[in-house]
Order: sequence, then C-alpha cells, then structure tokens
Amino acid sequence: MKALKITLSILVLASCYYGCKKAEPEDVIPVHGPLFNNRYCEVLLADLIPGGISAEVYGSQGNCSDCPQEIWDSLDAGQIAADNNAFIAILNGIRFFVVDSAIAGSTIADSTCPYNFGGIDMRLLATLTMPISGVNENAAYIPVSVERTNIWHFNTGTRVYVLRDADGNCYIMQAYSQIVNKQLQLEDLETLGTQLALPTGWSYETFVLDNDFNLPSNNGTATVIQDELKNTYQLLHEGCLSQ
Repeated sequence: MKALKITLSILVLASCYYGCKKAEPEDVIPVHGPLFNNRYCEVLLADLIPGGISAEVYGSQGNCSDCPQEIWDSLDAGQIAADNNAFIAILNGIRFFVVDSAIAGSTIADSTCPYNFGGIDMRLLATLTMPISGVNENAAYIPVSVERTNIWHFNTGTRVYVLRDADGNCYIMQAYSQIVNKQLQLEDLETLGTQLALPTGWSYETFVLDNDFNLPSNNGTATVIQDELKNTYQLLHEGCLSQ
C-alpha cells in the first residue's frame, strides 16, 4: 500500500509539471485586467501571395472604438477593399477578449487610432498569412501565422478555454466571437465543447487558473486557429495547461 501511495504521488507531480491547478481553484476570485470581456472588431486587408494571402490586421482594441453594432453592420467589405486597393477585405467581429491584458511589444498599447473604416477608428495590429482555404467562411481548425510580438496575460482565477489537438498541441482561447452565434456570451463558454464538431482526436477543456499565466508568440509569430463559431485560439508552443 505504501508503494502504491508513492507511485500515485509521482504521477500527480508529473501531471502538474506545467500549469497545474489546485483541487478547488473556483475559490479564487479573479481580478480581471483591462482587456477581459472587452468588445472589439477588426478589418483585414488581404492581398494574394504564392499559396495563400497576406493580410494587414486593423483593430479597434485599446479604446479606439467599442464597434457600435449599427455601424459595424453597415460596413461594406467590397467597398473597403476597393477604397484600400486590397484583393479582399475581411470583417472580423464582433469579438470579446477572454485574456486579461497584453504585454511586451503589443501594438494594442499604442495610444493613437489613425485608421478609420466606415466610422470605426482602428490601429494596425499585426500581419498574418493564411492558405486560400482559410478565407472560406466555413473554414475551421486551420492554423494561421500572425506576425506579432505581444504576450497575452491571464490573471490568477481567470477561466481558460483550451483546444487540444490529436497530437497533444494546445490552443488557448484569446477571444470569443458573435460572428456565427450572435447570442454567444461569456458564460456560455464553459459548455462550448458541446456545440463544437471537433476534428477526430481533438478535445475542448476549461478550468480556472490558480496562477498567473502568459501566452507568448514564438519568435515574433503566433499560430492561431478558429473553431466553427469563429472563436479564436493561440497555440501554446511549449507544453500544455492542465487541470
């Protein structure tokens, strides 16, 4: 019996090597940062490149705008593309952050909002590349490379939402979306897994952090995917969060 207890203890320690949470983390009351559940929207101006597209990402993040629904609904992607000499314009919103803050090199910290799309002030945030298939409105679970250097920060007590692929790679949700399900709310994310048609071998997990957690890019590049509801997740390049 003693040997069994020792073996179980070793297994518990091994499972907690990266991001382990306590048995009752729900007791931790989060003090959320300025981005948490912050409403935002983005406009992507894309041009063709060999094998895909390259897009500049403009966003309302950082107090540029709260993207009033009536103005957002009135935007004409075709006209925006024409006005900016882009191959295509992609309207990406409305979205809400589930991160608490952004640190280290994020353009979100820029105090100016020099761009305006149909009455919504925005700033240039990042550049991304994606295969042509990624432009399809129904595309999901396709990795996209985003050139950015910021680190997403989650405070102790914040609930995180994790997609784990068939190879054990983990993607942490950075924002949920009302693009497909216009009624989706923060409280719905805890049971979101029941709404997703995940690829074979994938899983959806959610739990509360008992320590602060940083989600960095990898040498200036973040790997991002979306589920079929267009909620957005970023790859954790080393290890995986665990309960």
